[in-house]
Amino acid sequence: MDITAPAYDEPNFSKITTEKLTHYKVIWQKCADHLKRELQYDEIPMNLASNDALKKWESTDHPVLPPPPYTIENVYAFYESCDKICDSVDLEEVSHRPPDLNRVSFAASLGIQFISHQLLLWIPDEEEAGKIERNGVQSALEIWLHNNPGYQAMHLQQQAAAKEDKFTCPSQDNGIETVRIKDYCSSVVNGQYYIVTSILDPDSEDDSCDVWVDDEKMQDWLECRVNVECEVEE
Repeated sequence: MDITAPAYDEPNFSKITTEKLTHYKVIWQKCADHLKRELQYDEIPMNLASNDALKKWESTDHPVLPPPPYTIENVYAFYESCDKICDSVDLEEVSHRPPDLNRVSFAASLGIQFISHQLLLWIPDEEEAGKIERNGVQSALEIWLHNNPGYQAMHLQQQAAAKEDKFTCPSQDNGIETVRIKDYCSSVVNGQYYIVTSILDPDSEDDSCDVWVDDEKMQDWLECRVNVECEVEE
């Protein structure tokens, strides 16, 4: 096949892209978990690395996002440059130097950024692009849950809560309020989180009342929630 052809013309484009997205998400999460232990964070920070680490990354040889049009040649060359760094550290080992973890996490994050925010926005089949993104996120989450069995029960409970759609939870003024779960999401920066709203009628919703709720806070809500059947007044 002509390597200058569009990347999506590659017969296994969807499979390969999903696997790459999953791989980079898993690598990034492993780096985050290691950094949390090595630096004794109570929580994984929004920004995994310091400004010094970012400057060091920028001053050394590192992958560069390919420009469009995205061809088989430049997309695979980009993956190769990211993989070279991602494979430079054995993340199955117990202890690592934070600078090494920072460098690997930057490469994985760049891979995710390219696939999710550039490559998938460029391919003509929007439905297939959405499927690749969803499958990549789900596969990475399943791998992480498999490697962290203590979180599986909590995750399953949260998934069940999401299907319930509406429930009561503590409000900001220490009372209770009814909220509706709009979505359960995953991102490189924010991890796993819910989007909830106090607008109970889906036909009347906008984004003005959206609140992002992380897994830990949702777990607290689940422990004290009261499930309700909500009827919207017309």
